[in-house]
Amino acid sequence: IFIDGSSTTQYMGRYLIEKNGITVVTCNMILADFLSEHGVKTYCTGGMVVEHPGILGGPMATLMLSKFNFDISFFSSTAFDPRGKVLSLSERGAANIQCYREHSKKISYLCGSDKFGAEASFVSLTLDKVDFFISDAEIPSELKEKYKTTHFLCTNL
Repeated sequence: IFIDGSSTTQYMGRYLIEKNGITVVTCNMILADFLSEHGVKTYCTGGMVVEHPGILGGPMATLMLSKFNFDISFFSSTAFDPRGKVLSLSERGAANIQCYREHSKKISYLCGSDKFGAEASFVSLTLDKVDFFISDAEIPSELKEKYKTTHFLCTNL
């Protein structure tokens, strides 16, 4: 399992400690510490601290990610264009998300309602490249119609 460094995905840790026999790779040092304390086999990507507290990135982190194949990856982003585009603030952020997709059998996008309609300059992925779209916001039916291969889950129902 890969879990990116976003605060949104960090909350998954408490659910993962109940699972047996999993391996987690993350670029979030806080999550890595929490999981390893609870006996989960955990790898941290390494690289430069790019965001406080403890989010790792840069070329070394991307190189480490490229050495794995993941059954599933979980990530979030800066913004989501309701027409189906996952957006990032930087080229590096967009490239990292594309790396998660390339090295994962399945990819899950955790999109908080605060991301809908927020602005960012770089397109990371479009929803046709996302297997699971998980949000606390009601998901517009036109989005579900357009992206039939993506599984949509609304967590507030």
